[in-house]
Amino acid sequence: MGKGSIFRILIPRIESVPEKQIPSGIECPRGSETIMLVDDEELVLKMTAEMLTDLGYKVISHISSIEAYRAFRENPYRFDLLITDQTMPKMTGIGLASKIHEIDEWLPIILCSGFDADINREIIHERGVRALLNKPVLRIELAQKTRIFLNESLNTKVHKQREEKIFMQNGY
Repeated sequence: MGKGSIFRILIPRIESVPEKQIPSGIECPRGSETIMLVDDEELVLKMTAEMLTDLGYKVISHISSIEAYRAFRENPYRFDLLITDQTMPKMTGIGLASKIHEIDEWLPIILCSGFDADINREIIHERGVRALLNKPVLRIELAQKTRIFLNESLNTKVHKQREEKIFMQNGY
């Protein structure tokens, strides 16, 4: 006893951390639709909501997937898109997507995760998820994916079927 090891670790010093490269001159697509945004991390929720609001969208934010599900059940056809985090307490993003998909199978859903290696893309597609975004999400990537799926939803026969459901639900 009384003997030990000494380790010396040399790590090169860097002057600055390189940021993710964002192509210059690319304008973010905008919109005016209503988006349900769900993330259990308050700072991430606030920053993502701010990005979407700056792009012209109306954002309804929830810090709890359970609360988000309750709000969705109360008025399911109020929302044009769901963007949800995957790793949350009580109900994961995939769990939320699955429950919402049962109510409105045509609602586009984007799942955000910092651990996409653990996610089976086939399973999430079956549960209504159209895209998986890796965290941290870049503004341009969020803007482009949001617009792509909203446009798809608007430009398909599905949108007309969804409108008919709303029409019938409201008793017209």
